[in-house]
Amino acid sequence: MKNYFRVSKYRNMMMRAYRKREPQKDMWGIGSYSALCEKEDGQTYIPGSIEKHLTRVKKCLSKGIDQFLKRKSVSKEHKLQLEHFKRELMYVGGSNGISKIVEFILDATQLYKEY
Repeated sequence: MKNYFRVSKYRNMMMRAYRKREPQKDMWGIGSYSALCEKEDGQTYIPGSIEKHLTRVKKCLSKGIDQFLKRKSVSKEHKLQLEHFKRELMYVGGSNGISKIVEFILDATQLYKEY
């Protein structure tokens, strides 16, 4: 159940970043994030390595942060916070670090939510 809440927060953050609902294809790395959480919990039935899933999630999350940075409606203060989170993302080594960054981004972008 813990992983469900992590993945739903990640999904909400990406929907807020792209201003639309989730596409049918896994373009935002939600499946990879879910697989990463399950792999770290010890599930062995999921194919792929932890590093592969972590790399994909970092790449997709970085693109999501870029979507916020491109907007003119986002204030300079929030853009600075988002740039800090993007730099911090390079040093993340697991799903716990990613979930903390996602929570910080959700708090920082509360004013810009549409979903």
